[in-house]
Amino acid sequence: MYDSDEFLNELDKWLQEQKHSIYDMNISDIPAGNSSNLNKYCDALEILAHKLTAAIENEDMNTLNILGFPPNLQVCIRDMDMCTYILDRIDSWFIRYPFVKSRIHLEELRKENAGLQ
Repeated sequence: MYDSDEFLNELDKWLQEQKHSIYDMNISDIPAGNSSNLNKYCDALEILAHKLTAAIENEDMNTLNILGFPPNLQVCIRDMDMCTYILDRIDSWFIRYPFVKSRIHLEELRKENAGLQ
């Protein structure tokens, strides 16, 4: 089967890359405090989460490929425990905590850490 640490690292890395990509498409050139752009960012994350969830639940490999979901993680969706875990991570990264580990959050942490030094 799949090494759980390797699986978790790869899944989280891919989810963070997607979050950063969506951030760049919606916010990068615009002041981060603009609420309509932050709403667009959250909406885009939610749309991606719903597309991924539907594709995973239906084991739709074609859609997962189109969405860029890593092929070696696609194998894991056939395992019910792994599938549940993947869906929970998608929900957590994109819907429940859209700003955690986003570019805004990481920049705020960087500034905060620089101030502590």
